[in-house]
Amino acid sequence: MLFLVVTSLRDIFISNQVSPEQKQESEQINLENPQVTPSPIAQVEAEEKTAKYLEFSRQNMVQKSDVRRVLFFYANWCPTCKPADQDLRDNVQKLPNDAVVIRVNYNDDQTDESEEELAKKYKVTYQHTFVQIDQNGDVVTKWSGEGVEKLLSNLK
Repeated sequence: MLFLVVTSLRDIFISNQVSPEQKQESEQINLENPQVTPSPIAQVEAEEKTAKYLEFSRQNMVQKSDVRRVLFFYANWCPTCKPADQDLRDNVQKLPNDAVVIRVNYNDDQTDESEEELAKKYKVTYQHTFVQIDQNGDVVTKWSGEGVEKLLSNLK
């Protein structure tokens, strides 16, 4: 059964209710901008998927200090970093629940001072370096290159 709910001349909500046992999903369609907004369920699923591969921020470093953290020193111009980044994005679900990868910009136009400090602290001298750190921020292990499979084999 398909329900159409018009809340204004600009917004239409479409709801597809398959059966009482199944979840009801809604999508909002904005008539002025016809892009479909993902349903709340799809947004939560997308957030859960990306919660293990995060952009660097001091907040992420602190919030994720209770799990195994791997810093991925990435440069947007690096031909080795791009496939590793894509592999992480495509296979992030393979990471254990107690692990997270935090992408740190290294030596590119998006690198800020706190990221430079991290590179110095962990003696990172080139991009596509992975550094696993413990809860105190001390190095557990460090390696260069590749993607999820190498990360999984090096994770301590």
